[in-house]
Amino acid sequence: MSDHPSFETVVPAAGFEAEPRPQGETGAAEPNLTPPPGCWLIPEKLPYYPDRKFGNHLDQFAPLHHENNGWLWPDQVRAGDVVVVVGEAGAGKSTLMADWIARVTSGTPFPGCGPDQAPPAGDVVVFNGRDDFARKVIPDIAAAGGDVDRVYRASEMLFELTDDIGLPLARQFWGNKGVPLVHLASNKILGNVFRFLKHRPSFRMVVIDQANLHLRCDSERNFQQVVEALVHLARRFEVTFVITMQPDAFRNGEGVAKYLQSRSLKETAHSVWRLATPTDPEVPGRVLEIVKTCYGNGDPDRPAWHLTRGSDQRLAWNEA
Repeated sequence: MSDHPSFETVVPAAGFEAEPRPQGETGAAEPNLTPPPGCWLIPEKLPYYPDRKFGNHLDQFAPLHHENNGWLWPDQVRAGDVVVVVGEAGAGKSTLMADWIARVTSGTPFPGCGPDQAPPAGDVVVFNGRDDFARKVIPDIAAAGGDVDRVYRASEMLFELTDDIGLPLARQFWGNKGVPLVHLASNKILGNVFRFLKHRPSFRMVVIDQANLHLRCDSERNFQQVVEALVHLARRFEVTFVITMQPDAFRNGEGVAKYLQSRSLKETAHSVWRLATPTDPEVPGRVLEIVKTCYGNGDPDRPAWHLTRGSDQRLAWNEA
């Protein structure tokens, strides 16, 4: 990908290199490539999103915003929250994130909400250094009904975009070639994320899929500093940060302490969710329950959700 700000590069999923074309050119000419199956090429008609008001960092989706009063999921998740989702390996955390990302990018109501409670559609940044982004993450989001052109893969290149550049096409950041793992335990990266979000108010959510990959620190004190920085970013720019992780606490603890050892996350997370297999082995799917919340008088004793995946690959939500 060219570093020149006046060009975009057509980058298929597998990391093929293509000739740059002038930024803003919307011609339907196909790039001279023969990509392998499963690649996502630049569409003939480029999407247009009027909410991407570059440079106007004051026009945020704030809690007092006239659209939906700042809620992504009414009474559950709000703009500016830090949310933690815990679950064992294979529990389906990434599948759950695909569902949430699809709702945010398409402006689809969250479970139990009516059309008038849908959040305005927005962009999402996804930290995922484990999965094939273009062949696994993006198809899952598309299958869930999301607008994949609003999904940006976190990378140093993305966050190093200068303040005078708007948003390039999301697809050019999906490739796996030459994409190093982004560690947020770095003042440089955190500073770049700050500058990136400051001038791009269309972003509603940042998903950090697997904390052990992107938030690893050498001490609890350093981890606390990183978490505090994320809390600041979330509040400052009214962006919801969602962190997925495996349980790391003693199982004989009480409440959220059963699943989170980190004092930083236990104290700062606005809500903590647990995704697990049902206790009845005959029941398919997964159970999603909330074990901590700052809403509804802080009472986590709310109905759990039973999640199953249909033939169309979408999650079906039913109260457990």
